[in-house]
Amino acid sequence: MKATRMVLCRMVLVFVTVLLLVSGAWAHMYMVNVQEYGAFGNGVDDDTLAIQSAISYAQSRAISLPSVGTGYHFTAPVVFFPHGTYRVTDSITIANINLAGEGNAIIQMTADNDPSVLDFTTDIFIGDQVWRASISGFTFYGGRHQLYIGNSNTDTGNIRIERCDFYSAGGVAINMREGTNSTQTTIRHCKFQGCDQILVNYCDKCVLADSWIYTSSTMQHKAAIVNRGTLLAENICGVPHVTADYDQRWIDNYSTVTCRNFRFGGEQAGFTPVVNFAPYDYTYPIWPSAVVLDDCDVYACGNRKRKGAVYLEAVPNMIEVNNCRGLIDIPVLNYNPTLDLSAALANAVWTTMHFNIAHNSVVGQWATDLPEVLRPYQEGDIMGNEQPTTGRWRRGQFVRNRNLATWNYWVPNTTSPSYGSWVSYTNPYADATQAPYGWLCTADGAPGSWAPIWHYTATTTTSSRPTKK
Repeated sequence: MKATRMVLCRMVLVFVTVLLLVSGAWAHMYMVNVQEYGAFGNGVDDDTLAIQSAISYAQSRAISLPSVGTGYHFTAPVVFFPHGTYRVTDSITIANINLAGEGNAIIQMTADNDPSVLDFTTDIFIGDQVWRASISGFTFYGGRHQLYIGNSNTDTGNIRIERCDFYSAGGVAINMREGTNSTQTTIRHCKFQGCDQILVNYCDKCVLADSWIYTSSTMQHKAAIVNRGTLLAENICGVPHVTADYDQRWIDNYSTVTCRNFRFGGEQAGFTPVVNFAPYDYTYPIWPSAVVLDDCDVYACGNRKRKGAVYLEAVPNMIEVNNCRGLIDIPVLNYNPTLDLSAALANAVWTTMHFNIAHNSVVGQWATDLPEVLRPYQEGDIMGNEQPTTGRWRRGQFVRNRNLATWNYWVPNTTSPSYGSWVSYTNPYADATQAPYGWLCTADGAPGSWAPIWHYTATTTTSSRPTKK
């Protein structure tokens, strides 16, 4: 009986082994292995031509067919990179493709004549007709733009970049080409370290999520991320490497950006989360610009030139800063002192404008104040020190008096190194009971007509309003 069991066990073991070998061979039958095209993956030999040959063959086997009543459906072989270091010395052109690396296979851009010298001037993967692609499981090292891809506004575009690490790009780690509007690009579970810039986005829908970013110490007068489409950045751990007077920031926005659970880190005092360059749109059909920070950690004292959580070079249609933490000794919203806010808002339409700063953990409530000219478009409780003297107001709007003895407000300027300062304001009403509760707009205008409103508690039936001083 015991011998019979032993025989059966051996038979099962042999069967399972054969099954695994067959299934493994079957899986690789449908992959294009770059090593079968002459790539070595040893970090010394030049693998450029071998990789290009494998990719070109895979793309020749791709199938793209129209679907009835919809767009195109697509299939292409997987180009497989076994674990190793693949040295390349020139750009590799891709189109619609699936690229997969084993164990984060390294793609390393080096000089032609020396594998030990990194090349920071040549792009790695390039393509101007990439509209369906999956790139996963790689480590990119060196090069200028490590992925420089996109298309000519091709419908049904879908590009997925997952589980990749990007190190020491001389330019941009992921540069989505101008014109790639109708493409959904998803970047997930990636790591970026020491790249001059992380992402340039032209896609109408781009998601950067569940990733870790450590910025470059040599990045000067630019942002780690440049958004010219629509960007959602969420669940990001951001670690800044701050260099004084380099005017570094996390995101330059030229359209619409939403950040959720983004850690704008405070290492070396951090730097500006978002600088907005997108003006509001007021002509039909409206394509609104927006900046949204939700549930973020904000530490941004390191960039003295653009001090704030959101810094305006132009006024967008929407600003939301909600449920954020940190915000130490900075205004939540700040602006370039050369920006004439009144002139910038001359054509603003109330129904297209929306500003909301609420429920943030801040040192002083004055840090959440909007400039007065922006307050007519503010949602929720509008606070003020006195009745408005600037801005285009509507009848029925109410400004509540802060009624504190003293508070601070930020005054930006162009003077280095501080580029602004906190200024103390003293309430003209020594006794808060003598101050108006707030001011009610009684007629539309710039700044409109205003009536003070008093709020008091009657102690007798003959009580009257306190005498105004």
